[in-house]
Amino acid sequence: MWWRSWAADRIGPGLRVPATWLVAYYAVYAVWFALTPDGERKTAWSDFAYLPAEGTGVLLGLTLLITRRGLGRRQRLSWLFVTAAIACRLFADASWWWLEGIRHLTPFPGQSDVGYSAFYPLLLLGLLMMVRGRRATRRERLVDGLDVLTITAAAFGAVWYFALGPVIVDGTDHGLAAFLDVYYPVADVVLVAAAARVLIRTAGRSMPVLLVLAACILLVAADTAYPYLSVPGSAIGGEWVDLLWVGSCVATAAAVDARRRAPVRAMSDRDRPPSLAPLVAVLGAGLVLVRAAFQLPPYPVLATAVAVVVVMSSSAWRQLIASREYAQLAMRYRQLAIRDALTGVMSRAEGLAQGAVLVAQSTERNLPCGVLMLDMDRFKQVNDDLGHQAGDAVLAAVAHRVTAAVRDHDLVARYGGDEFLVVLPGADDATAAEIAERIEQNVAAEPVRIADHVVPVAVTAGASSATGVDLPYLVAQADAALLTRKAAHRQFGATVIARAERH
Repeated sequence: MWWRSWAADRIGPGLRVPATWLVAYYAVYAVWFALTPDGERKTAWSDFAYLPAEGTGVLLGLTLLITRRGLGRRQRLSWLFVTAAIACRLFADASWWWLEGIRHLTPFPGQSDVGYSAFYPLLLLGLLMMVRGRRATRRERLVDGLDVLTITAAAFGAVWYFALGPVIVDGTDHGLAAFLDVYYPVADVVLVAAAARVLIRTAGRSMPVLLVLAACILLVAADTAYPYLSVPGSAIGGEWVDLLWVGSCVATAAAVDARRRAPVRAMSDRDRPPSLAPLVAVLGAGLVLVRAAFQLPPYPVLATAVAVVVVMSSSAWRQLIASREYAQLAMRYRQLAIRDALTGVMSRAEGLAQGAVLVAQSTERNLPCGVLMLDMDRFKQVNDDLGHQAGDAVLAAVAHRVTAAVRDHDLVARYGGDEFLVVLPGADDATAAEIAERIEQNVAAEPVRIADHVVPVAVTAGASSATGVDLPYLVAQADAALLTRKAAHRQFGATVIARAERH
């Protein structure tokens, strides 16, 4: 059925157990909540529900760190911190299940708070190290900082109104308990700030990043809602918040599994589109403000609050529209920059950047990667005899023939004036030599016709292939092979000329 193929494509084998557990938990909890509003068995079931997903997340994280040798140092540290955070949360939830679900004790502070307290800074470190892109300009840093500030301020407003404020006003706890009452909501706000930075600075919304952000959103939403709903006298008990916490555990395990199965790719902040997150934060803060204002008289507070929210939301929406128009224009300019205007293949800078990624992916899969360096023969003579416009036409024709001779997943870039770089992921020495020969034959198959002139064209290719090396090494080897072949061609030509002169 369609849903099986959909699930097979998106849910890895390591995650099917916690995903199935999550669906079963939701179903059982919904029925049990309807039939049994209270009960010790229900409490034990709710407390145990976190453990399978968190245990699976720890195992997947260890598998990721052990088997994925192609991860860079920064990414490896990032996911090490995420795995350690999951392990701390597993310890905390297992302790709480034993104390509350089995022994029917609810100590606060208790040993579970050791794990909960360590969870936040570890996850924060993982988020801060998750994204590393190009150096941002001062203007870009300012815009990003304002967006993060907007989201953080909105989160603080919600946390203050629903969680932190009521706890401070209540003031019944003292000592370590009072510190933890403040620590957890403040840690939620800091976590939101880090998640906002990841969301805003990440261009490719990769599945691991999105799942980590979803886990943070569910966690903060549950942490914020539970104290508010558990205030004495509230009509809602607050136990349904367990659904959000369990969802956060599964989303975290899913993020680790997605990173484990995804190809090596550096997460970059290039060309990121303007995020909707600041607008959502403005709307959320406005809703909290209106909710608080409902407890006050319509004049002058409530109507004024509604008007302020409308002004804030419309201004944020207008700014988002302008930002997206600017981003589309910037994207158009970038497309012009990454493509060589004359030949239509990639520019040198973009070819080297994407080629490095292809080499890293081949290394991660323990496959070889080939590189070809191509140099046109007698190209200077074309410019000298027919002019540079004719030379440009010959270059464009040769680039088209080179592109037609390679495989669909190969990369072609203009390396220099009449030189081309070809990256061949998964190609060993024999495959690289075969493709090089095919390119040479395809380019020299027929001359290029320019007005009344017929221009014979040819390229010489130098090939290299290796496993577990970087792109500069492969380029140097291919360039050396190209120079050797060029020298051999010149020696062969000189020998032919000398023989002709003797005869």
